[in-house]
Amino acid sequence: MSIILDCSVTLAWYLPDEFDLHSQSILKLVGSKGGVVTYHWRTEMANGLLTALRRERIELSFLKSAFDGIDALPLTTDLDGQGRTDERLVRFALDERLTVYDAIYLEAAVRLRLPLATFDKALARAAKSNDVQVLGPYA
Repeated sequence: MSIILDCSVTLAWYLPDEFDLHSQSILKLVGSKGGVVTYHWRTEMANGLLTALRRERIELSFLKSAFDGIDALPLTTDLDGQGRTDERLVRFALDERLTVYDAIYLEAAVRLRLPLATFDKALARAAKSNDVQVLGPYA
């Protein structure tokens, strides 16, 4: 089983104060079965790591190992979703009360019929209301 990974889960793998049993079990699953990320995921990961650096949660020297770790993960990028950033996606975000960034994850999970791994409560709620299996603390 492959899963859609949102940035809240994958960032937890690299932020020591966020790594917990949920993130560990999802990381093990991805290690054995692979995972799917959206076309904007790498940018969101880079921004999350930059924010952690600015807040002094990680050291500058950690960034290279974090990016190397990201590159080593067995991930597939869903490029088909890239053309869906339009009025339809904005309406999806409005209907589910999500940011457009989170709506991208949900749209991919619905379209690809894959479970969604998220630590975001609103995204988990929206996934469940769209019959998407959720992995994480709000499953």
